[in-house]
Amino acid sequence: MNILSIYSFFSILFFKGGIIDLDLDIPIWFFWVFPVSWIAIIPITAILCSIVIYISMYRLKINDCFSIFVKTIIKLTCFNFLCDLIVIVFIYLGGFGIESITSTNPEFYHWYKNIFLNALQRNPFSNVFSLLFLSSIILLVRIINYQLNKRFTFSKLDIEEENKKKLALSIAIFTAPYIFFLTTS
Repeated sequence: MNILSIYSFFSILFFKGGIIDLDLDIPIWFFWVFPVSWIAIIPITAILCSIVIYISMYRLKINDCFSIFVKTIIKLTCFNFLCDLIVIVFIYLGGFGIESITSTNPEFYHWYKNIFLNALQRNPFSNVFSLLFLSSIILLVRIINYQLNKRFTFSKLDIEEENKKKLALSIAIFTAPYIFFLTTS
């Protein structure tokens, strides 16, 4: 069975007009839920962290960048990926977990399901509450990322304390999951 026949099978089942007729207009952050997609996400995270840490060390004029890079890249990648997963958990709890609470009030449930949740999944910029919700989650988790990197990744390095804070801040800012804001509609 080759890849073309697998694609044909799934296109008959799931695409528009197929047997199940699923709308595959899913949010970008939904791919983090499936461990199979981690095969691509983790190396991309590692590459992004590598670029940010190297440029940050270069701009801060830190000596012996390669040894610092080797000591920190695994922790940086793990903490960034873990923080991205925490964002997904918060999105899921805020986006889908509230549904059982709001189902008792039909008017609020309609707003929640058709406006807030739809905007959160497809276009966070179409609803101010979805945009604020997603932005606040990402900001909160990036603060956690900053603290994790400052305390665990950079704490034992032989560089100035101010540079440790700047490195942790640059990782937290430049590796945030801005891709979650992409619209899929």
